[in-house]
Amino acid sequence: MLISILAPGNTVRTLSEKSPNTHDVIFSISRAIFRTVTFTAERLFIFLILGVFLFKGLQKRNLKMSVPKIPTIILKSACVFFPFLVLCFGIFPSYYATGRIPPERTVNTVSFFFLISIVFSIQFYKDNFIEDENIHFKSIINYIPILLLLIIVTHPNDLRNNFYDLFSGRSLIFAKEMEERDQYLKSTPEEFVTVKKISVIPNTLLFKDISGDPTSFFNYYYARFYNKKSVSVHE
Repeated sequence: MLISILAPGNTVRTLSEKSPNTHDVIFSISRAIFRTVTFTAERLFIFLILGVFLFKGLQKRNLKMSVPKIPTIILKSACVFFPFLVLCFGIFPSYYATGRIPPERTVNTVSFFFLISIVFSIQFYKDNFIEDENIHFKSIINYIPILLLLIIVTHPNDLRNNFYDLFSGRSLIFAKEMEERDQYLKSTPEEFVTVKKISVIPNTLLFKDISGDPTSFFNYYYARFYNKKSVSVHE
């Protein structure tokens, strides 16, 4: 958490785009809780399935987590809420340091620790309470591969998008159009160039193309890359 709050990049971002909510504790806590709830609603079932799947792999290592001398109700509550506390504490630093929503790289890191905490909680619950309550845990785990396959097929995700882009030909069309544009810009002697607009963009790419305005920021650096005075697209 301290690494995130004190990161040099956060200082640079707050100087260039100062947010009124920077270092606002109440705002940061409230937004972190809200973001934790929305994140959980969107992705919890995926993390639960992955967590149980990883737990199955850990079973062979004979790991055992003993119960400390704490009332059972508190320990069971901790098993449930621990992953969400990890998630909330992971999101909080971005709001506190910059006053803004966490960037995707932070979300990916927090997601990793969220998944690990789920595995930890499942392992702890299994070691201390599962036998007493006669829960048929192993029979549930056997269905995990099927559930993972269903998620890949039915739930929007990068893996499904990758296959769709490949088999539908979208990736090939995009690659050909970009190659044609690149060759044209390298070979044409014109200084003021207008190129065709890219017609197909794969779902897995966060692609930003140049516009019809040759003076825009993106167009300007696009032209500089190809040593042209201006580059724009047919609108």
